[in-house]
Amino acid sequence: MLKRTLFYPKALTGQGTADVQALRSYIEHLAFAHHMKPRSLLELLVEQAPRAGRQSFPREFARMRIHGHASLSKDLQDRLEAATGVSLAGSNLLRFTNVLAPTNLTRDDTLYCPCCVAEGDDMPYIRLLWKLQCVTACPVHRVKLRSSDHCGAAASDKLPVHKRPAIGGVCAQCGSLGFKCITAPGEAASPQEVWVATQAARLLATPVDSTFELADLQSGLKELVDRTYDGSVVAA
Repeated sequence: MLKRTLFYPKALTGQGTADVQALRSYIEHLAFAHHMKPRSLLELLVEQAPRAGRQSFPREFARMRIHGHASLSKDLQDRLEAATGVSLAGSNLLRFTNVLAPTNLTRDDTLYCPCCVAEGDDMPYIRLLWKLQCVTACPVHRVKLRSSDHCGAAASDKLPVHKRPAIGGVCAQCGSLGFKCITAPGEAASPQEVWVATQAARLLATPVDSTFELADLQSGLKELVDRTYDGSVVAA
């Protein structure tokens, strides 16, 4: 008889692509599927899927600072994979441990592409790409990312605080899927913003089993400086 998992084995949306779902968004969707608040799900996860060295509910979990590759991210990913039986590789920056700093690469607040979340009939989700601090635009629709704090609904249509949803891609103030409460078109992004977003998307789209070594990064940067700037680090 198969061993039952603690949580429903919900697949990670967009795994292996530039549109991979952010770990926070996955937790929010998983909690929604279980009719729970994200914090309640995480508290149950810590209680039912204990790991050596961390048996209590850390404040960082509540703050959802989980997209870098600090030890907290790995701890949470390992717990969730054990509790769901689903691989969550690619939902944060863990695979770039050898070449990127462990913190301060991602943002705490939630931004989204108004075009991406409005497409399709499924529940919208937040991409890992949009959690990167350097990314301010959507490379597909070439529009600036918006803050999820903004709501276009009338004051009378906004939900009481205790009924507001906690799921990315859904307006927390009025519950509108894909932020359809905002009718203004997306603001065009600059070519520089689109370029940065495109390069970041290419990085996230690399196979999840790819290896990234510091020596390779260093040699690649040296080659780039040699070819483009005649070896001048200052010019680069």
